[in-house]
Amino acid sequence: INGDAISYTYVWTVNGFVVQTTTTTSTTDPLDLSQPGFGDKGQVIAVTVTPSDSLNAGTAMTTSTTVVNSAPVIGSLAFDNTAPKTNNLLTVQANDVSDPDGNAITYTYVWSVAGIPVQTTTTTSATDSLDLSQPGFGDKGELIEVTVVPDDFSQSGISRSISTFVVNSAPVLSNVEDLDFSAGEAVLYQFLATDADGDAIYFQSYDLPSGLTLDLVSGIISGISPEGTEGEPVSISTLNINVSDGLATGSQPYLVSWWNITCTSAFITAPPGWNGTVNPLGTTFTLTIAGNGASPDGDRVVWSIWDEDLAGFDPDDELIDDTNEVAVGAGANGDWTMTKTFVLFKTSWNSVAGADGSSWESEAEVFAHIEKGGGRDMFETLITIVRTAP
Repeated sequence: INGDAISYTYVWTVNGFVVQTTTTTSTTDPLDLSQPGFGDKGQVIAVTVTPSDSLNAGTAMTTSTTVVNSAPVIGSLAFDNTAPKTNNLLTVQANDVSDPDGNAITYTYVWSVAGIPVQTTTTTSATDSLDLSQPGFGDKGELIEVTVVPDDFSQSGISRSISTFVVNSAPVLSNVEDLDFSAGEAVLYQFLATDADGDAIYFQSYDLPSGLTLDLVSGIISGISPEGTEGEPVSISTLNINVSDGLATGSQPYLVSWWNITCTSAFITAPPGWNGTVNPLGTTFTLTIAGNGASPDGDRVVWSIWDEDLAGFDPDDELIDDTNEVAVGAGANGDWTMTKTFVLFKTSWNSVAGADGSSWESEAEVFAHIEKGGGRDMFETLITIVRTAP
């Protein structure tokens, strides 16, 4: 009234406790609620203002308010793969997430494919994934979008969205094994491939040996394989096969063995003890196979022995333990031998006539397959085995 200069004293309280006092000539005064103890969600903030001039203090006035909930905030979103393919698992990450009140946060992820929602997930995790391999969950060229909404159980925050397109997948060759062919013989072999997008595919090769062709559509390689090098059992080369959908190409190198081996003879020899001799269960025997061929290094011998009396070649009819494939080593002049040890293990055999019924016997065919690329030679012998009664 007297035109004196006025000053103001602001006394701030949080739930009744004084946290800040300010004297100023300004008609405004701020309280920074972000400071620890200066006001959290649900607390009452009050301020009392007393004006005064140089002689007297005026009437104090008080006002108050309650701190309300603050919504959570997502800073940004990011995909783990910005160029996903139709069989990928696409994951989104919510980054720089905060809630000023320190509340727990849940996230609702809404995934859409070409504008159509396909998956909704509510979780406490800041990541979520969409499996594009599921039908309708993202094919080549389609737009994948995800919208993420944070929530602190009291209030939802502002949503964020991110999107990307599904890109082309290169076709993949299914054949994984290396190849074996006999030198100078007919070849017929098919390469197989798959394309995740269902695109039409075609095959290519730029290093096919002379005499062989590759059908671009079927993937069949055919023709006459090259002659082997004289005196060498095998020549090995690399064959690169490509498969393309017109946009991307898959490639697979194959080691190809061109076998130049002929096993001219082989025979199986059974030592004493196999024929007509009574043997207990668990007895071991050694068979020898010998043969002659043009340096058969790298050939394999696959043994199998069967009880002929059981009529049929079901694996359950195996008479003797028949594990393995064994490399053959060449001797002088192409002669070679190798041995294999077997153990009698069968528990029931056909009985043979005898006064005391003390023995069982079974005729067993012994097969030894000499394997080469593109085929095999098979040699066999017939052996009668007798063992003691159980």
